[in-house]
Amino acid sequence: MRSVALKRVVRVVAGQSPPSDEVSALDGTGLAFLQGNAEFGMIHPRPKHRCDSAPKRALAGDILLSVRAPVGALNIADRDYGIGRGLAAIRPGGVESRFAWWSLHVAIDELRSLATGSTFEAITADDIGSLRIRVPTLSQQREIADFLDAETVRIDALIEKKRRMSAVMYERSFALLSEVLIPAGCTLTRLGRFASVQTGLTVDGSRADGHDVVTRPYLRVANVLHGRLALDIVTEINVSRALAERTTLRTGDVLMTEGGDLDKLGRGTVWRDEVPGCLHQNHVFAVRTDPTRLDGEYLALLTQTAHGRAYFERTGSRITNLASTSSAKVLDFPVPVLPLAQQRSLVDAASDARAFSTGVSSRLTKQIDLLREHRQALITAAVTGKLDVAKAAA
Repeated sequence: MRSVALKRVVRVVAGQSPPSDEVSALDGTGLAFLQGNAEFGMIHPRPKHRCDSAPKRALAGDILLSVRAPVGALNIADRDYGIGRGLAAIRPGGVESRFAWWSLHVAIDELRSLATGSTFEAITADDIGSLRIRVPTLSQQREIADFLDAETVRIDALIEKKRRMSAVMYERSFALLSEVLIPAGCTLTRLGRFASVQTGLTVDGSRADGHDVVTRPYLRVANVLHGRLALDIVTEINVSRALAERTTLRTGDVLMTEGGDLDKLGRGTVWRDEVPGCLHQNHVFAVRTDPTRLDGEYLALLTQTAHGRAYFERTGSRITNLASTSSAKVLDFPVPVLPLAQQRSLVDAASDARAFSTGVSSRLTKQIDLLREHRQALITAAVTGKLDVAKAAA
């Protein structure tokens, strides 16, 4: 099996961007135009624009390669396309096109290692053309491509099956959470009967000068995710001692963000004093429950039920792609009126159920990762001649 530079067996067409005023929305006519891999599908692109004057074009059957971050994504042109600077078209000539497709899958890591750039990483047509691939006889190329076509379809089907199983486990966990935490026939009342909302500090207006100033860590919206906290980067701020005392988080506070994606709005996370003396930004609500009447852990889980999701999605104010809530809406959230002991018992039951579902999902994720690794190893072994595909297929 001989080794050759890729440019010896394919033509590399580097994309070029036309003037922006010559690009318009795709309307079913004209030449579809691709700027980069944002329009890539699983195998074939999903174009959104057209440009009849595109200076560089990919022909049907060409392999499309992303040359800008992320470098290495691949698709196959299902028709002629204009291509922008984010793509290159690879047109096989001296090699079977399906074999070239699988060979490029093996070369992705090398291509990424060649990527350079201060603003974003990119590779050039010369980088692509200089790649060396092993080229067996034409009949062997077809045999390898046939084998990989069949085996990757089988592996992909297994991966998809496990993805569906993982999705089912998530839905089961979500449904069980709702069922466990809200007993049938229980009375609901507004959260404001059992809790208050502490508003945080306005960063731009909270700078303090003078002698009674303290430096404290403070929690930003970026630190509060749905169901968990991201505390790898916690910023500090100088504020007056009085303001610090008024905006300090306490153990057991349920944190909610004021704005964000609609499906994540209102999801509570319990603060356990992970960063002592921490303050919070005004866009992060600290819901402080009466510990004799409402358990913070119960409230946090309640916001993640179907009941909680429906309330915050219904009451959230939508602005373009984001949504927001308010302290008043948070306090109007309907919560069950249950004895504290029962709340804690329900939290334990819900936690056990979620732990089981999380464990199953974790195992499925590991299995998917192993299948992906096996898929890539199989492609590499077949393309480089380390696997006898005739014996493997027998």
